[in-house]
Amino acid sequence: MLWVPYWSDPLTDLTAATWLLVIVSLVVAGWVSLGRPAQRGNGTLMLIIAVTAAATQLQYVTGGPWAFIGTILYPLTGVLVGLLLLRWPRHRLQTRAQLWLIRMAVVLVPILTAAVNVTWDPAWGGYTGPTWWPTLVHSKELQNWLYNGTQGFEGILLIAFVALVAARIVHASRPERRELVPVALAATAFAALACADAIEALTDTNVSALAGWASNLSMLAIPVSFLISLAVRRIQRALAVEALLDPQRLPSVDAVSRALGRALGDRHLTLAMWSAELGQYLLGDGTAAAENPADAHVVYVTSPADGTPLARMGVDPKLAGRTDFVEAVLRAAGTAIDNARLQAELRAVQRESQQSRQQLDHAEVTQRRMTRLLPGGLAERISRDPDAFSTTELLTVTVLMSDIRGYSAIAEITEPARLAEQLNDHRRAMNEALLEQGGTVMQYVGDAVMAVFGAPEPLNGHEARALAAAARMHASQDELNATWTDQGLQPFGLGIGVSSGQVAAALLGSQARVEYTVVGDTVNLAARLCDAARPAGSTVASAATISRSDRAAGYELLPAFQVKGRASTVTAYRHPPASPGGPGRDATSAGQAVTA
Repeated sequence: MLWVPYWSDPLTDLTAATWLLVIVSLVVAGWVSLGRPAQRGNGTLMLIIAVTAAATQLQYVTGGPWAFIGTILYPLTGVLVGLLLLRWPRHRLQTRAQLWLIRMAVVLVPILTAAVNVTWDPAWGGYTGPTWWPTLVHSKELQNWLYNGTQGFEGILLIAFVALVAARIVHASRPERRELVPVALAATAFAALACADAIEALTDTNVSALAGWASNLSMLAIPVSFLISLAVRRIQRALAVEALLDPQRLPSVDAVSRALGRALGDRHLTLAMWSAELGQYLLGDGTAAAENPADAHVVYVTSPADGTPLARMGVDPKLAGRTDFVEAVLRAAGTAIDNARLQAELRAVQRESQQSRQQLDHAEVTQRRMTRLLPGGLAERISRDPDAFSTTELLTVTVLMSDIRGYSAIAEITEPARLAEQLNDHRRAMNEALLEQGGTVMQYVGDAVMAVFGAPEPLNGHEARALAAAARMHASQDELNATWTDQGLQPFGLGIGVSSGQVAAALLGSQARVEYTVVGDTVNLAARLCDAARPAGSTVASAATISRSDRAAGYELLPAFQVKGRASTVTAYRHPPASPGGPGRDATSAGQAVTA
């Protein structure tokens, strides 16, 4: 298995150099492995291999029984190497087939080797010096038969070994395959060695030197790869610890967790920071950490100053016996941990602030929607008091209703799209005039507008405000008419009715739709007075409105007249058009309009 001619100088012979390198690497790797609980068994095995491999050189000692002992140990070294390769990087064999192969090799290989050697005489090989050799049977035929049988049996074991290694690699996961690279290299070298032996036996070509140093070189795979990986991990950990000492390079819990994972050699390490404000451990994203992490050894880190909690770390259970080392690394990262803890708390507060902001944004959107769908001021009041309109309330208000005179005739001769634009301009102007005086626009129905002064919130002087709004509505419409006339469009003429009195105000409707409205005789009278406001440009107000207003100038008393739906006559006042004969105005009298 390991081959070095006794006369070779390691400084000039490659085979001797690789053999010595194998011995040294096995001793160093074995000694280092003894300090690692997971590799302690393999470390012991590497030291045993190093001793037996070195002892094989006893076969070149001329005095005493040492040559016989070295010859017996030679094949046993190969069996021990096979055991190491089948175990690595675990601490035991993986399958029954591996166990039976090793058992068979450990029992039969030494027995067959001993049988071959006790039937061989050193004199047959040309040695004439003094030596001790236990030759029990002097039979060359028997010795040749035993030698060939032993070689064949060892060849079968080697083939079985390569097959088991191949099966292990095929069934391994991707991370495990990376760990099995040195095993695959060594198995390949063993296969090459078997082929070299077969070539030498069949062709009588001497390839032992090439096979020897190649085999020795492949034997370096396990110890050298172990030492290199250990050195790389040590360097990575040193760099990680250095990074931990610079908190500016670790702005988050995740960054600290990754650095600690590199320092401890645990890729699956989890780190949770203690939040004194929230009274719990927080992960890197600010969420609460699980109480008992699965498949992890938990290490709690406290402040050396006052003993307050700093962090909780879930590490590989293999690190459970190295608590001092783990805590030493964490103490080195104390500043980074404190910084990450503060960052985690800040993110948690930011998350709460963002949620609050989203709630406020949602409430603002809802408020805007309610403002568009409900009369002015109503949405704000509902937001302050959702139960404000759960019952009907009695209010004293002034109701204003307006209507476009001759609208049907205008609609008949105007394109629908153009008419819609005119209606939109008209409603915008009316809405501005009503809001200027504190009115609440209740609804638009076709060409009609209904507004109320004094609801949903009480309004002082609502009668005078309603009359002022009516005057402003006429003036605004006249301005629109002048613009429309220049554009060749039909002007609108308004009739406005105003009535003051008590109404019932409430949110009425069904579960699917509700609306705020006012009902009562005051509302009905405003609608009748709107019908009576002729010619176009006129405003007709009830006696109750005029008597309580200081803006009754220009209103003239109408003769008492009958309105539809009332048994008694109505007393009202009319403000005539500012420019008689204006757009859409007719000469129908108020009395004729309401009694028709």
